Amino acid sequence: MIATDNQRILSADVGNRLKLWEAESSQVLMSYVGPSELVTLTPDNQFAISGDGNELMKIWFLDNGESVKTINHLEKITCITITKDTQFTITGSEDMSLKIWETKSGKLTQILAGHDEMVTCVAVANHNRHVVSGSSDKLLIVWNLSTGETEKTLEGHQDIVTSVKMTSDGTLAVSGSRDGTLRVWSIQHGVMVTAFYLHVPVLELKMTFNAEHILVRVEEGGCAPLLCLHNSTAAEIESQSQVNIDLKDDSSSSTTSPITVPMNKPPPLEKKSSSIRMPKITRKSTSSVNEPSDKKKHSKNRHQSYSDGNSSPGKAKNKRSGVCKIL
Repeated sequence: MIATDNQRILSADVGNRLKLWEAESSQVLMSYVGPSELVTLTPDNQFAISGDGNELMKIWFLDNGESVKTINHLEKITCITITKDTQFTITGSEDMSLKIWETKSGKLTQILAGHDEMVTCVAVANHNRHVVSGSSDKLLIVWNLSTGETEKTLEGHQDIVTSVKMTSDGTLAVSGSRDGTLRVWSIQHGVMVTAFYLHVPVLELKMTFNAEHILVRVEEGGCAPLLCLHNSTAAEIESQSQVNIDLKDDSSSSTTSPITVPMNKPPPLEKKSSSIRMPKITRKSTSSVNEPSDKKKHSKNRHQSYSDGNSSPGKAKNKRSGVCKIL
């Protein structure tokens, strides 16, 4: 991992050896022996957090390797994230819960319980108001970081949610799943804004602070799609759009320039859609998608389904969902 000062790099190997390097000279500054999985640096570069692939993780000082605290779950810890101000560390586990810890002291402050299966991924906004978690139960939950209460439940994925990220302002969340889709969500309204159909399981995604560029790691296909999403503010989004992306090579195409997909709201269609081989992209857009009644029954009373956001009063209109580029 590269420290936020861009001057140091922390590496780890399978033999539980960790090294802190000076980036410019490649000189080893410190060597440690300790947990070497899920290695994470705090944004202030004061602490590192790592585990052994079990229910324990260790918080330790980066400069000298001294242990601060050991944090734990009942079962294996699967994901971790740290708030931008380093105040809180959030972990998810196979025990279906998330825990919020004070980073500097290792004190447990809250336990978030709501998923029906293991927690697979977690993200937090820079303003420390919302946490979003994904799970093997195919759901994403938006939590209030201060109260620990569930604010929204985001439904739509048809398989395990494998990765989730949030924009720095906390307005949008982007999630990937083994169902082969990448979905963009409005946190304020709890609705899906855009869905990208990649047709191969999504394992991980990385993105810029405003979601303008999204890099996707997929299970197969020999490529890593780079999406360029120019989106309006989440508060203005009214319509939903869908983009179909074929990752298979097309030898008949000789173009090397990025593919741009306009995603403005189209005129009404009568159940028609276009389909073009790669590198072109099939798109279809619908506004105001109604959820089936049996899906609404699937949500538990303690959750608020994303479909409830469709009926929220005072929602501003939007004439442009965005533009997507594959680089």
